[in-house]
Amino acid sequence: VVHHEVPAGIGLADLARDIGRQTLTIKQRRLYLGSALELTFGRLMMALFSERRRRKLYQKHYPLWGGLTNMNLNTLWPQSDEVRPVDYFRAVSTGPVTPLVASITTIGPVANIGLTYRSTVFGEPDIERIRTSFLGPLGLTAQP
Repeated sequence: VVHHEVPAGIGLADLARDIGRQTLTIKQRRLYLGSALELTFGRLMMALFSERRRRKLYQKHYPLWGGLTNMNLNTLWPQSDEVRPVDYFRAVSTGPVTPLVASITTIGPVANIGLTYRSTVFGEPDIERIRTSFLGPLGLTAQP
């Protein structure tokens, strides 16, 4: 995972170069292998735990049933009355650790919320229940 603060006044090209340097370091040092090793070790250790202990451990320390990613595009695409408004909807990849991901993207006065999920983990009734629990309190309806 690469994380980069966006200081005021930085251009998109400079931001991309900074992220490229971070990514290059990760690739050169093969730091991406750490996640796979940690997941493998965790899976082996979990096999030694009782079902009750596994549930307690994950409930307290590893709420990995879903993920959340947000993005505010107002700094990249300024909106004005003279220019046609831009809308942006994105889907986010799921994985074995995060089979459900909510992506929230804001641009102008609009916020788009997307749910990406693995159908091998969640069925349509589960996803409908999740949609309703997110959108119902806001007075919104889903558009599949």
